[in-house]
Amino acid sequence: MTPRLASGRIRTADQGVDDLNLVCCLNVVDRVARPVNLVDTSTSHMRPDGMHDLASPLTFDLRFTSDRVDWVDDLEALLRPARWRIIGREDVCMGFAVMNAKRSVA
Repeated sequence: MTPRLASGRIRTADQGVDDLNLVCCLNVVDRVARPVNLVDTSTSHMRPDGMHDLASPLTFDLRFTSDRVDWVDDLEALLRPARWRIIGREDVCMGFAVMNAKRSVA
């Protein structure tokens, strides 16, 4: 897989704490039990139009993410299209993929 950089904005706001403009998950999505839940939970703490930066080598390990169904090979799989607008991607020279997503105002 080619490492990349991507940016996006969230499309809809959830109820809850919404005071964060930026959430960064750097080298962590492949080290939690349910990566999509990590993104969804962090989204609930963001302001409308907030930015979410994701970076990961996507080197999943059964010790952390025991159900292979939760393994992804592209960070976009963690960003639900109805809620996120990808605002940028690019290759990075580091050994991990990076994606920035921006939360959109509905």
